Amino acid sequence: MNARYLLVSNPPHGDVNAVEAAPHFGLSAAEVQMKANYGLPEIWFAEEDEDRLSVRCSELEATGLRTVLVSVDELLEVGPQRPAESFVLTDEGLHAVCDGTEPTIAFDAPTIAVVCRPRNEDEGARLPTRSAASRFSSWKRRAPPLRSPDLDLAGFGSTPFLDLYTTGSDGPLRISIVQEITSFPVLPADLPHGLSTMRNLVSEWESRFEKTYMDHRLVDMRLRGASSVVTGEQLPQPVRSGFSYATEALASLLSSLSPDLRDVGQADLSSRLAYLTDRSLIS
Repeated sequence: MNARYLLVSNPPHGDVNAVEAAPHFGLSAAEVQMKANYGLPEIWFAEEDEDRLSVRCSELEATGLRTVLVSVDELLEVGPQRPAESFVLTDEGLHAVCDGTEPTIAFDAPTIAVVCRPRNEDEGARLPTRSAASRFSSWKRRAPPLRSPDLDLAGFGSTPFLDLYTTGSDGPLRISIVQEITSFPVLPADLPHGLSTMRNLVSEWESRFEKTYMDHRLVDMRLRGASSVVTGEQLPQPVRSGFSYATEALASLLSSLSPDLRDVGQADLSSRLAYLTDRSLIS
């Protein structure tokens, strides 16, 4: 057992009192407001004392900052992304081929679906501020599936994906439909345009899976640093505080928690944290 606990942000936040929240972070009120405006779940604090971290969680909630307390064991239990080689929709649900197994997610299975379309910092600097709905819509239009069998799996965090989290026969199940890795079905009989695009898959999932919560927070997420890996070896400017993505502090924390987290990608970690903050919505 890894007896450590993480306080994870759960945006969007409420009406934040940044002045009251600032002492918790050792930051100015303006800096706290910037953290509150960041739309992705991220690790804010790590403690061995669960009770002390729980108190801080309550105090931050009182300032308008939404947070979730998770154990490191829960984070590790999620496991890494498992890119499906292929999938089909059957009468029972989604049937995938993944790492030599063939898991199925039934239509009525409680499921968290995290949809992600990353963009890099250069792209983000050129794009105007848009609503989440419009950002997702533009991603769906410009993201046709591209199959690249030789794609390096360690770097697929920069590729659009749909992460599906549910409970299988052996415990927690995570299946990743990855745009440049997974083979999409060509033309299901009941869909005029098939499932050959991520747009169609997401729309179909939302309409047919009864107990799914679809998390769109990672749509248009900005990857920080020269690669999708969260280590701070290529630390970009400006320097970020705490355990923000692409900082040495986060890289050091993850390495200390488990060797399995040492090289986790930013998009992968963001997806795990999104799932962990969403779990109560399907319980």
